[in-house]
Amino acid sequence: MKVTAWILSLGVRSADEREMILGDLQELAPRYGGAWCVREAAGIAAHALARRVVRPPAHEPSGDLFMTTLFKDVRYGWRGLWKRPLLTLTVAATLVLYRRLRRR
Repeated sequence: MKVTAWILSLGVRSADEREMILGDLQELAPRYGGAWCVREAAGIAAHALARRVVRPPAHEPSGDLFMTTLFKDVRYGWRGLWKRPLLTLTVAATLVLYRRLRRR
C-alpha cells in the first residue's frame, strides 16, 4: 500500500481526500488484488492531474471573427431548418404570401 499511497500523493493534493481514497482501495484490495489497487491509484492520480492542467486553445481563429461567427450562425440556422421541414415550409409559404399581398 506504500506504492499506492505514493502514487496518490502525486496527483491528489488534499490529504483528507487521499486518505479517503486509500481507505477505499484498502477495503477492495483483498477482493481485487494489490496490482488492481496500484492501477486504480494511477488512474485516479492521472485524472486529478488532468483536472489541474490548463490546456492552450487548439488553434487561434483565423480571419475576421465577425465572419467566423456569422458562418457558424448561418450553419446552425440551416441545420435547425433542415430538422424541421414542416416549419420551414410554413415560414416560406407565409413569406411568399406576404410578399404577394404587399405588392397589390
